Amino acid sequence: MWAKILIVIIALLVFAIGKSSYQGYKREHPGANATAAQSDEFAELAAAVPAQLSPTGELSAMFNLMSENTDLQRKNKFKEIKGKIVEWTLPVYEVRQSGSGYAIQTEAEQTVGTIVYVTARNEQDKTIIEGLKTGSRISFKGVISDVTMRHLEIKPAILFQPGSA
Repeated sequence: MWAKILIVIIALLVFAIGKSSYQGYKREHPGANATAAQSDEFAELAAAVPAQLSPTGELSAMFNLMSENTDLQRKNKFKEIKGKIVEWTLPVYEVRQSGSGYAIQTEAEQTVGTIVYVTARNEQDKTIIEGLKTGSRISFKGVISDVTMRHLEIKPAILFQPGSA
């Protein structure tokens, strides 16, 4: 009988230690479970059909700093385009790290200004992003998610090669 009790106690200890180690791993590596979900999100984004929205013309005129449009008109336009997927190639103004990804601000002269939140999917993406200079052109595909200081926020976003679909 004591042997059975001892086996049960040992089994409980092994279970508790194993669970504790796993919880510690999750605390030390919070992104471990998110990697697969993030990968799925990027695959869905890559396969999605982009909206027929141009970064020039109406959007550029409406969100430009010297725009004649009112805040109400911009608010209504944003409601119309929020959540749309865009596939654009725009000139870079600035690049900075943002969490585990990058925030790439584009120029807002001839096109609508954007802040594109890109996560590098591989070393090639990382090399491309970290090699960008002011005036370089970046091709991305992402979701219009917000507006900050008349710049459309594109989040999430991935890099893409023009002509690949």
